[in-house]
Amino acid sequence: QSCTACTAGNECPLTTEDSTAACAPGEYSDAGWASCLNCPAGSSCTDKTADGVAACGDGYYSLLGEGSCTQCQAGEACTDKNTSPATCAAGTWSVVGSQSCTACTAGSKCPLTTEDSTAACASGYYSGTGWADCLPCPSGMSCTDKTADGIAACGTGYHSLLGVATCSQCDAGKYCPDSNSTGTVCPDGYWSNAGATECTACVAGNYCPTKTSDS
Repeated sequence: QSCTACTAGNECPLTTEDSTAACAPGEYSDAGWASCLNCPAGSSCTDKTADGVAACGDGYYSLLGEGSCTQCQAGEACTDKNTSPATCAAGTWSVVGSQSCTACTAGSKCPLTTEDSTAACASGYYSGTGWADCLPCPSGMSCTDKTADGIAACGTGYHSLLGVATCSQCDAGKYCPDSNSTGTVCPDGYWSNAGATECTACVAGNYCPTKTSDS
């Protein structure tokens, strides 16, 4: 009389009697195995047989001995089917079943990691790739394209204040030695054209009442 092989999906620890027992959830076996093994990470073992072991699909994962695949949740990335998902960092986002987090585009803000909440920066604000929020444009700079790479210093005789997108030319009758303020009114006896970095003394015999010309 021949020996009877243990059936797949079961374990048979004893050789002297029928000790057949079903594999526990998260385990599997093949025909003739004495004991069940843990389901491999990155796989599902829903029918508990060796032939039924299947790799998790994209956007799913499982850990050793879990037996079934779990879909990656919004705000997570299943970069490796064999390990727990990674949490999307601030400034990135994902939807259910994603394999990676998507970085927020420059010139935009993405306050949420669990959905595409991308919104363009308001005028006078800017951001770089992967930023969760926009920042106000620094004083003395222009931020016309709203991206961190597009920030440019104001030219000579121009200025901007914090949160202002574009540079403005210094007004006639004022001087703007730096680009961080709106300028200073020329003192009595001096005048300036628009865009001046210093005032010019009035011509002898003139008193320059408007401060915008020498007469």
